[in-house]
Amino acid sequence: MFVVLILFLATSSFSQDTQPNKKVDKDVVSDLKVSLTTDLISIELNWTPPADDGEVIIARSNEVIDTAEKLGVSDSLGRHNSDKVNIFNYFKDQNLRPGEYFYAIVLVSQIKKKRVKLIPGVNYSIAPVIVPDKANKPIPATTEIAPEAHTTDFVDNLKIRNIDNTVRLNWTPPLNADKNSPKYIIYRSFEPMQNIGLMEKATKIGEVSHPINTFLDIQLDTSQTIYYGVSVSIEDKEKLPLHIDKSFRKFYFVKSEKTDPEEVSVISEKKNSIAVKNKPLLQVENLSVEIKNDGKLITWSAPESAVENSSTYYVYESNQPFLNKLNSKITEKTKRIGTVVHPDTFFFHATSEKLGISYYGVTVKNGEEEENTNLKEGQSYVKIEFKPEEPLESEKIVKKKLKKKETPKEEEKSPAIVEELNPDFDTIMKQYYKKDKFKEALVKFKSLADRTSDNSMRGKSLFFAALCYYNLSEYNSALKILLKEEVQMNYDKERIDFYVKRCLEKRGTK
Repeated sequence: MFVVLILFLATSSFSQDTQPNKKVDKDVVSDLKVSLTTDLISIELNWTPPADDGEVIIARSNEVIDTAEKLGVSDSLGRHNSDKVNIFNYFKDQNLRPGEYFYAIVLVSQIKKKRVKLIPGVNYSIAPVIVPDKANKPIPATTEIAPEAHTTDFVDNLKIRNIDNTVRLNWTPPLNADKNSPKYIIYRSFEPMQNIGLMEKATKIGEVSHPINTFLDIQLDTSQTIYYGVSVSIEDKEKLPLHIDKSFRKFYFVKSEKTDPEEVSVISEKKNSIAVKNKPLLQVENLSVEIKNDGKLITWSAPESAVENSSTYYVYESNQPFLNKLNSKITEKTKRIGTVVHPDTFFFHATSEKLGISYYGVTVKNGEEEENTNLKEGQSYVKIEFKPEEPLESEKIVKKKLKKKETPKEEEKSPAIVEELNPDFDTIMKQYYKKDKFKEALVKFKSLADRTSDNSMRGKSLFFAALCYYNLSEYNSALKILLKEEVQMNYDKERIDFYVKRCLEKRGTK
């Protein structure tokens, strides 16, 4: 009996260990296990690598990643080589916010071939790992925060901005800078600067003395990916190498392809300036209003001389025509409902009021120029009359019966209206983005980013607003959002880098 029992247990154990491998293809990760670590803010992942060599991508989401579509919108935790020599079967996801997390691991080759294989409990998790909220947990009195190393030898908070085809650098001086009076040496390179070997590839492009903490690089001619760094030199002793995201940072320089708008020519003679040419005031065209379930989508065509990030559109609404004694014109009784900066040429007016007659107009101006308040009917202002279809006789009878019932209180309706006008991220993804309604999704994502106080959600919302621009083939607008510091610091850098490169490629082929 004892021998039989031992044989039975051995057979059972062998079956459990080998059965999963028989069912899983060579290009599929198996036996994925996820667990919360003792620090309560990190999650460990363990798995059996696929038999095929290649790169694997780790995805994270707040919902089960059981479809290719959900995989595509999940947070990427990076691509990692997996082969028989360098076995990659462990990953630690650190510094997580409180919430529920799900994971999936697939080969990059599957994604490229659009043949993603997702098997529950095998290469994606089906049960959430919950990171608890520790906000109310008291910090022990003995806990001490270790002082940050090299704070007197390195600059911090390096910021890089693209301004009119030049690059402006700003940084926070090190501690005791006023006492030590350091020099700041500015470097530019195509490689990172975290070791001495890589520092040798960097080019010194300038030097300034404290208290100056800014530098302007005017030597770039083409769009490119580069690294900028700032070192500290005290008494001719320079501290190298530099620290990533503190004293050196990766940057995407995007050279503007548009020339400056035509300027007024001025002839100078004995301190007198004579204007030779007057520019006509700008006017939008092809204004249209489309009625949606939760508001009205207003779109228009930009004037040819509109300038990116300079031209401003003002959207107006009125219940009366834009008319005075002489022409069509914005009046004091008109309500301004929105402001849009070029290259955006649409505005979503979130409103539940659709019945009756309304007038919508859009004005435009460049920079500090005068706003052109004169409108043209059918071009820069339109009349919208919403008439509900006449109900059938049977519908009228039903409506009469419904009128007899008590009308719900306004307080009971308001939450639904608020939810419709201010949807959360998942609702925007489901109702707009995944249905390829990119213009509506763009407005919703931007609105969500403006009203949220969560930096992570703001970064994520702006990232998908950029993807809306990308899908609308407006690559410059997508780049403008992707390169914002609030997106770079609060969302997955690898996904941002991927779409920055794609935007640069797409823009170059237009």
